[in-house]
Amino acid sequence: MNKSYYNINFIKKISIVLILLPVFISNYLSEQFGITSMVFLILLVIPFCFTNWKSLFISFNYMIKINYIKLLFLYLIYCSFTLAFTQDFSAGLNMILLFIVSVILGLLFSQYKVIEIYKHLAWSGLIYTIVLYLGIPNLYFNYYTESQRFAYYHGDISLNPNYFSILLSFFGMYFLYKFISTKNYKLLHAIPLLMIIFFIIETHSRSGLYTFSIVSLISFLLFAKKSILTYISGAFLTALLFIFIFTNINFSNNVDTRITELDLNNRNLIWEVGIEKSLEDPYKFIFGYGKGTSEFILGESNLLYSVINDEGKARTNAHNMYIENLLNLGIIGLSLLILFSLYLIKFFYRKFEYNTSLVPILIYGTIIISGLMGNQMRTYYFVIVFAIVIAYSIQKQRELN
Repeated sequence: MNKSYYNINFIKKISIVLILLPVFISNYLSEQFGITSMVFLILLVIPFCFTNWKSLFISFNYMIKINYIKLLFLYLIYCSFTLAFTQDFSAGLNMILLFIVSVILGLLFSQYKVIEIYKHLAWSGLIYTIVLYLGIPNLYFNYYTESQRFAYYHGDISLNPNYFSILLSFFGMYFLYKFISTKNYKLLHAIPLLMIIFFIIETHSRSGLYTFSIVSLISFLLFAKKSILTYISGAFLTALLFIFIFTNINFSNNVDTRITELDLNNRNLIWEVGIEKSLEDPYKFIFGYGKGTSEFILGESNLLYSVINDEGKARTNAHNMYIENLLNLGIIGLSLLILFSLYLIKFFYRKFEYNTSLVPILIYGTIIISGLMGNQMRTYYFVIVFAIVIAYSIQKQRELN
């Protein structure tokens, strides 16, 4: 990376380490201190605001020259337009704000060595996960589980194992990047990578395991440096993952029944209903029902599992980023999302360099592949990982110029 980028001082390192806390204890922060996750995030990134504002303005000019950023802004403008006819203005606005905050945070991150930010994020996330797995938070926090799946908790610590497995994948992408791109000390990076795989398996989440295995396989095929050890390790890792996915092995806690069963827990039925709802009205197919409305539209079907909100309305998660966008924004919004994603991958793949391209490709590849089984773009941690992609984009654009 360019030497003009600032090093991360101790205070900023602490901010990065703490920035993941709302993922784990958002309920506790809200109930005990009245602090929402986004307020907590804003407070923690304040140290990054003390930077050279002239350099920040220059970075902004570089950012708005990037084609996929222009498409992202167009996508957000269209999202804002659909708020005029949404059934859930608050949810729709919140999803738009996640993108906006992420872009601002990425602009701030672009002044620093981004890989150092990602390193502290990945290592702190792994340490938090180890602490959680060992049950140490039970000494202080009040939470419980109704399942034997890891990271399925309610109370002070509230986690969904499917989303958490994707978060683990984001941590794993850092160690995968180090494993692929470095010639020395591969074992040092393989150990945390294998730990991430272990924790993903412990969540019993097929979406997380499928996402991590597909991104890993593509990464080794396309980006691994010509090293016998790297290819052997990649083949071993891929074979191991596919064994876990497709072979009935008698793990403890019946993990095989979660990972290897062929059904999709009625997600395919949800997707069918979502497509039918979109196609039943040509106007809705083109323009959508409005940002944030998809859960209500799916909830109208008595065939699907729903959650009743405080107003007595049924809500059903689409479990698919693309169908959710089709319902919310119509074919126009879905096309903008796909186009923006393709241009993003093209931007980093063009004049590919390990130091500036591999990490953002791995991160965004995780987002678009996991989107087949869920939507990471509505989560707190999306703001952080997408900010890393934005920061790399600005730095790469600066180098291309």
